[in-house]
Amino acid sequence: MDEPTPTPRYMGSLAAVLERRAVGDANLAPAASDAQAIALNVDLASLTAEGTLQAAAAELQRLRSTMHFTAVALAPIQTRSADGDANAPVSFFAIDPKFGTRADLRAFVATMKSIGVDVWMRFVLTQTGEGTDASPRSESLRGIDAATYFQLGSSGGLDSAGVPMTTALNPCSAPTISLLVDALRTFTLYDGVSSFIIETGGGIVRGPLGRSPLLETLAYDAVIGNAPKKLYLTPSADECGAMPSWGVIGEINAKYSRGVENFFRGAPGMLNEMALRLGGSPDIFRSNRDARYGLNNFLRSAPSCSIPPTCAIPKTTTADPTETSDPIARAELAALFTSTGGILINVHALNPTLQPLASQLSQFRASRIDLFTDEFAFDGVRWIDPFTGAAPSFDDVSAAPCLTCLRRDLTGRNRDVWIAYNGSIAAFSTNLPSPSPGFRWIRRFDTSLAASDAAEPTPLVAQSYSVAPASVSVCELVELAKA
Repeated sequence: MDEPTPTPRYMGSLAAVLERRAVGDANLAPAASDAQAIALNVDLASLTAEGTLQAAAAELQRLRSTMHFTAVALAPIQTRSADGDANAPVSFFAIDPKFGTRADLRAFVATMKSIGVDVWMRFVLTQTGEGTDASPRSESLRGIDAATYFQLGSSGGLDSAGVPMTTALNPCSAPTISLLVDALRTFTLYDGVSSFIIETGGGIVRGPLGRSPLLETLAYDAVIGNAPKKLYLTPSADECGAMPSWGVIGEINAKYSRGVENFFRGAPGMLNEMALRLGGSPDIFRSNRDARYGLNNFLRSAPSCSIPPTCAIPKTTTADPTETSDPIARAELAALFTSTGGILINVHALNPTLQPLASQLSQFRASRIDLFTDEFAFDGVRWIDPFTGAAPSFDDVSAAPCLTCLRRDLTGRNRDVWIAYNGSIAAFSTNLPSPSPGFRWIRRFDTSLAASDAAEPTPLVAQSYSVAPASVSVCELVELAKA
């Protein structure tokens, strides 16, 4: 018999730390830090035909055998209202039976940890799917003191959360905060969940004098705030970088995808925006946050991109005729894996035509993660105008979307990496930097080539390189004896 779902109870900070339970093999090395994370965003309902945690474990093990990733972020799996809306939970402790049980979750976490993968959970903490005053439902918390847990309007009625048949929780209420903190603690202590992505909305950051007592409590909690992984919020592009952090809470970088997409759609004057997004968005996360990173994301349900007819990118002659993936999607995927900071990618965006490229990119990033972490990247990246070899004119609003950079190896091994990004409709040729004595450039990958042509590193004969339209090319310095 499955053990019952843990019931809500207050766990004092010291008691909770002492009670922390190990899930999986305690001797395994911890997965990479958030700044080095390659996390897959996973919706159990659509990942497999069964839609369960058990089936997902087998599928993710299969994927892990071909692609390097360090974490999976589960879409909300809490018990939900009768219409099945993930944004309408009716319990913060129980898992929806269609996904499995808490025992299944622990087994899933143990399986993932056995292959070096952490488990994160996406959580909706702002509302419940228990209906409204006009259309109440009988599930879960409505029978408790509504005025204590829920947000009341000026008339005394329950406030709607903006999602059909949901009621907004009061994030400033002490009982509500205790309930939600206890829920996240149980998933950390009893199930081994490493991190949480809090779905931001419904006034979760609201509080006296602009402070959020719920988020502040989570940030300073001895279990959640001190977990191996921390918390992430999901702000809109307008809110990005402005969320409270307390030195612990990070954000999904809502500005990342927009900037990269516009660059590869051929928009002029995007050099500064592109360099900032690829460089870890220091304009957002360095000036007003404490040692936290934005998690760059590729969260579209499918790797499609609406390109104006005048900017349509032709198929390159070097590509395999059986290759049907969108060249812009391939370029954006390569840009993601060559960006500073952690990565969150929707597993459903990795259709069969993109998976070979994703596997190649993930292995490359894992082998050179030193180039893409914050402490190295901000000092080790030099942006180059591919046409002049000088610094780009970042203020030029008419500049073509063509950019190269040199990520310098600061470990003393001289294994620099050169990357070219072409968002225009025409190819360009550019010179690579002169290699150090005893080294030569090899091509690691080129998104304009078929996977079979780019599977092995290729030594470059000439010092110049032709970069195809809507593509990303990466070259690495290696010793002559190894080239």
